[in-house]
Amino acid sequence: MTSNGIGSSDQGMCYEVLPKQYRGMPGPDIAEFVPISIPREAFGGMVQSLIGRFDNIGAIHRAVSSALDEIEKSQTEHAQDYAKIREGFAEIREGFAEIRADQEEIKEGFAEIRADQEGIRMGCVELREDQKEVRAGIERLDIGIKEVGADHVRLNAKVEELERRVSFIEARELERIDSREFPVPSMQKIQRVLGYVASAGSRFKNYACLSSGKDWVKVAIGLCAIVAVSALFFAGLAKRSRAI
Repeated sequence: MTSNGIGSSDQGMCYEVLPKQYRGMPGPDIAEFVPISIPREAFGGMVQSLIGRFDNIGAIHRAVSSALDEIEKSQTEHAQDYAKIREGFAEIREGFAEIRADQEEIKEGFAEIRADQEGIRMGCVELREDQKEVRAGIERLDIGIKEVGADHVRLNAKVEELERRVSFIEARELERIDSREFPVPSMQKIQRVLGYVASAGSRFKNYACLSSGKDWVKVAIGLCAIVAVSALFFAGLAKRSRAI
């Protein structure tokens, strides 16, 4: 670079024209490379005469300084905007982090819901099994009720048959008593036994009508006992009659 602001490039034929006021200043590169093919001395004089004619260099300098100030101001504003943008992106990242946390909670909630649904499904399966068992129990109960009804009918028939037999035996014994004389104690015993059998048969009939299905075993045992006692009594009475 020469004292008048003119310097040559490394190619030898390109010259850099730079006013003195801008030597060493930061900012945009204000330079013009002009390829020429004239002697260096003549070109230097030409450039020097051209620089002397620029009377408005100060205005150019002020315009360039104002432009640089605007650029710096714009860069500052852009820096502030960039800081705000970075803050906005930071908030957005925090929002996405919160959304991801909420998504994790939602996933956990759905997992709990699926577990609850599985428990409900298993409960429904168990309930269906219980319903099947209840239906089977109801069917068995219906069968038992039908069987108890049939047993009740049969027991009523047996009670009625026993009453008819007792009445028939009482009539025969009364006929025998009319035709023969028995000792008074024997007659009293016979009458007590016959009265007991008749009252037992009547009580048994009433009890059989009122009792539930669970008491049919007791009813059957009572009926068998009455039939056995009556059979033994009348067998002994028949032996005595034959002996007499």
